[in-house]
Amino acid sequence: MRGGNAGPFDFVGKVAAVLLDTGLTLLVARDAYTHDGPYDFLAWNAFLASVPYALAAFVDAGRRRRAPLYVLGLGGLVWLLFLPNALYMVTDFVHLGDIGRAPVWFDAAMIGSFACAGLLLGFASVHRMQSFARQLGSTQAWLLTVGAIALSTVGIYRGRVLQLTDGTQSFGPVEWRAGCCRRSRTPPRTSNRLRRRPCSARRLS
Repeated sequence: MRGGNAGPFDFVGKVAAVLLDTGLTLLVARDAYTHDGPYDFLAWNAFLASVPYALAAFVDAGRRRRAPLYVLGLGGLVWLLFLPNALYMVTDFVHLGDIGRAPVWFDAAMIGSFACAGLLLGFASVHRMQSFARQLGSTQAWLLTVGAIALSTVGIYRGRVLQLTDGTQSFGPVEWRAGCCRRSRTPPRTSNRLRRRPCSARRLS
């Protein structure tokens, strides 16, 4: 199982790393050109998006080393809390066109690089966790997969659309911490239809 999963998982990680490097390069170039940093929150978003990927690798490595079940369970729970951060990055397109001083196509390429990296990291981690859960049975593995994506979808909807800010709800601990770190970095303008709030309870900028 290790050989069948580690290869594609690592390859996706390398592709995501290239996309993140591209996005960060464009972000630095934009800041140098405009002399401001309204999109700097993307760098922090990218860090949080990489956490579920790292946690999935940790859980899988722990399984192969026969780590205690409670350690694997704790790793899986933290993975689930951080998973919305990866998938949430695609919603950063809501800011496109709202923050000027740079061509729209440039901002689209920059946000697209981060968003694609987030999706790759998120779904790669889901696939790795599904492979881990197959030890319990195929049905349980698919329940984990569908449940994780469903909960992440709810968290993203609440954070982006409903604009909930109660840090004690849903993925509270992770989202509350991210929201506190980013409140001062929120862009000066956001879409009137979907004004940005951290994902789930208190999500990323």
